[in-house]
Amino acid sequence: MAAKEIELEVERALECIECEKNFILTGGAGSGKTYSLISLIEEIGNKYPLSSIVCITYTNNAVAEIRDRITNSNLRVSTIHEFVWSIISEFQREIKETLIELVNEEEKGKFKQPKELDDGQKIGVDYFNDSNIVYGGYYDLKKHEVSSINHDQVLILAEKMFEKYSKLCDILKDIAKFIFVDEYQDTSPLIKEILLKHLKQSSKKNTVGFFGDSMQAIYDGSVGAITDGSLVRIDKKQNRRNPQTVIDLANLLREDEIEQVPSDDLNAPNMDNGIILQGSIKFVYADSIDGVNSLRNLPYFKDWNFYDSKQTKELWLVQKANAKRAGFPKLFELYNSDKIIELIDRTQKKVIHKGIETSNRTFESVTEEADVWVKKRGNLLENIRADSTYSSVFERIKANDWDKVSNYRVNKESLLSYKFNGLMGKYESRPQRDKILCHLDSIYELMELYENGVYNDFLRKTEKNIITQVSHTKSGR
Repeated sequence: MAAKEIELEVERALECIECEKNFILTGGAGSGKTYSLISLIEEIGNKYPLSSIVCITYTNNAVAEIRDRITNSNLRVSTIHEFVWSIISEFQREIKETLIELVNEEEKGKFKQPKELDDGQKIGVDYFNDSNIVYGGYYDLKKHEVSSINHDQVLILAEKMFEKYSKLCDILKDIAKFIFVDEYQDTSPLIKEILLKHLKQSSKKNTVGFFGDSMQAIYDGSVGAITDGSLVRIDKKQNRRNPQTVIDLANLLREDEIEQVPSDDLNAPNMDNGIILQGSIKFVYADSIDGVNSLRNLPYFKDWNFYDSKQTKELWLVQKANAKRAGFPKLFELYNSDKIIELIDRTQKKVIHKGIETSNRTFESVTEEADVWVKKRGNLLENIRADSTYSSVFERIKANDWDKVSNYRVNKESLLSYKFNGLMGKYESRPQRDKILCHLDSIYELMELYENGVYNDFLRKTEKNIITQVSHTKSGR
């Protein structure tokens, strides 16, 4: 059997590894960056069979794809947040020390004081002596119970800890001889700080490689481009997936020095008997959703089957449009346009920017002082009081503590917070998911298990749900 030919970009990455240099492999959509990542891991397995490899990426779906495409007993694939927490979670003393600093410094507005403290009161070094810190779906600090930090806070905490405690850098390098970050453009800048700055505190050797494309960054607050003089840049310009017309269009849109060319691999998906597929591009637009629907009747689309998702793909970027097409526009409006939630969000911004005192104050008094005005609608609180439905709700909560009401999370994120778990092959709720909807999700899952005769899982999950409900009742949630 002929030996597998190694890509030039993979060879360059292997040279970086041999010279103990960190690198960044970048290329446009369709260039086969993940293909290169998998090939590199395979070659490392052959050359360094005892070395540990960690591959971190942004989503569970990407984790599943990499795991599905390669087998290596020394390879660990994980989402970024899960991996970082796995490193720091055992160091509870250091977590508590760092968390106390972040709370007392009010770091980036992400770490609020525990509710029982007076405004401006600092947390003492013994505050968490009788509790542990966990990574959960919410932020809640308690003196004599388990405290929880959420998804947004775990990377801030971890970056601070890697900066403070060099032993964490030693441990990470022991765990991972090679660290590869897939889709680097969507990761947090804090990951860059950990891997390219803080790890230098350790004299141990390892190699860090980034795979991605800064032009494909889609998340607010992500690192986007990574510019670091210590990184060897490896550009991947060959395109293995797209026809020539799409490659030409992408080259017009790019703002960097990468100009893609067809792959020289005759077996690449975009090749036919050694010739690049030409393909075609047609831009069609409409002024409204109804206009888009009418476009389907054009002669151009007569051979397209819009009811077969395998043949025809549609990408709807606007959540409101998705809700309408799925048949729940009113439910979406309930979660998306609630005036009480809007009042909370807008007041919260004024609390931060204007330094409004909230300690031991009612929801009504804080919102009155915030005096929120909305263009074309006027004073938002007065709008609520003038509406019979909203005013009845406001009357029920106006005397509650501001700190309690400001934690309400009923919005479109809580309605739509789902992610696809590629490992399990199903959609799962995210931490932001509305608790009532999570409960309905559990009921639906139990019904599905029972109807399909999966009785062992049905009994196990029923027991788990009962224990969870009892636990929440005892904790007052």
